[in-house]
Amino acid sequence: MQKSLLAEYEDACRLVEETERDLRILRQRLEATASDIVKGSNPNYPYEARTFHIEGLDYAMYTKPEELRRLETILTERREKAKQCRLEVEYWINNVPPRIARIVRLKYFQRLGWTDVAMQVGCGSGDAARMELNRYLTATS
Repeated sequence: MQKSLLAEYEDACRLVEETERDLRILRQRLEATASDIVKGSNPNYPYEARTFHIEGLDYAMYTKPEELRRLETILTERREKAKQCRLEVEYWINNVPPRIARIVRLKYFQRLGWTDVAMQVGCGSGDAARMELNRYLTATS
């Protein structure tokens, strides 16, 4: 496991949340309906003024519906890649010693400083906790 992947974990979690929000907004746009009232006449003679209520999908405010569908595909792919990154780290965490898992969770998931991590884990100093994680990552690479 590389440190860069650990550092990306929280970003991947946030990206999943943000992308799901963007997808919800996009889907609402795709399903948006517009309605209006227009005036017209009965098609038969004589002229008879009437009003008609019309409804339909509101594509006028967007460039092209197919572009929105393409954007939906792109957002879905982005969400799936971020989920995959998150799952890789979660799987890795399940297979490391508990002490290393605690250090990783405190440092990378909870974003604590090394001194705080050391106090939680019971190391002498922040450098000791950092070195313990570095040694483990180096040994397993």
